[in-house]
Amino acid sequence: MKKHEIKSLVSQLFNDLNLQIDSEDYISKEQIVNFFRDTADIFSTNDFETIIDKKLFKNIYKDIAKDSLDSYNKTNQYLDKLNKLQIKTLNQCNESTDLYGHTEQFMSIQKNMAKEIQNAHDTISNLTTQIRILERNSNIDSLTKIHNRGSLDSYLTRVCKKETKSLDMYLLMIDIDHFKNFNDTYGHVVGDKVLIFIANLLKKTLRDGDRAFRYGGEEFTIILNRINEDGCKVVLDRILNLIRKSKLSYDKNSFGVTISIGATSIQKDDTPDIFIARADKALYRAKNNGRNRAEIERLEI
Repeated sequence: MKKHEIKSLVSQLFNDLNLQIDSEDYISKEQIVNFFRDTADIFSTNDFETIIDKKLFKNIYKDIAKDSLDSYNKTNQYLDKLNKLQIKTLNQCNESTDLYGHTEQFMSIQKNMAKEIQNAHDTISNLTTQIRILERNSNIDSLTKIHNRGSLDSYLTRVCKKETKSLDMYLLMIDIDHFKNFNDTYGHVVGDKVLIFIANLLKKTLRDGDRAFRYGGEEFTIILNRINEDGCKVVLDRILNLIRKSKLSYDKNSFGVTISIGATSIQKDDTPDIFIARADKALYRAKNNGRNRAEIERLEI
């Protein structure tokens, strides 16, 4: 296998394992051991295509797309058969032929075609519904490829339900400054590029155990684990400085982007809503104080 193929598979493996962990309330040691045992068995082959075919990294969207194509192909084959039968019937007709019997054949053909088309329509509608459900339940944002709002909600719900919380967690609410201007001036394609650009930069700043989420629109959330306020300030400065000095290049244009950040630490009585609302309060203060900065919200004692 080539180096880039190995890197691609390892990256997929890491993402797949993360998604499995995030989707379960509890992961046993045996599940992790089995996952890596299966991985080792698959990597024992040197054939890249064989590894992909093993479907260690299952893509359920791809499976649904394949079902859709299979349905279309089956329908097309059936309609093609009906069309050939129709042509054959027409060729049998001439001016001296009694068309009564052939009329019944045509009606039967048309009825079968209409039924098959309706079946195909129902199948595709069902598959479309499945895709929408999967998108809603998926842990990954389809545009930025980081965790999505649903994943954040599940994660915070688990954390806040714990009777004994680890109080060394900070939540960062992040908003792209003047994001509407990018969409209004350059169009939504550039707006999407900005979102991807910021997501990729945020991922570069994360330590092991930290997590980045797309909260919605132009807002992102980062969870910092095992950290105190001084450590949080270091991370905030690192994020702000990295984004300030980075430029997004697109279609011969270069864009500078800045963000505002609100941060707060988790408290023992926090619910997800209270935790997020406190970080939001700090975020609005950062925006009102001129943007391109971070603020920390502390509880009054």
